[in-house]
Amino acid sequence: MPSLFSSGQKQMIAQFIGITGARDSIAGKLLKSNGWNVERAVDA
Repeated sequence: MPSLFSSGQKQMIAQFIGITGARDSIAGKLLKSNGWNVERAVDA
């Protein structure tokens, strides 16, 4: 996972991956585009 994410963002990425099984690059893009809101990103 790139170091351009904060530790909190990395935790959200890990949570998103745990829910969806997506790759970290996809998780980061979806979370960023949804304002780092895991629930919105999962529904996207």
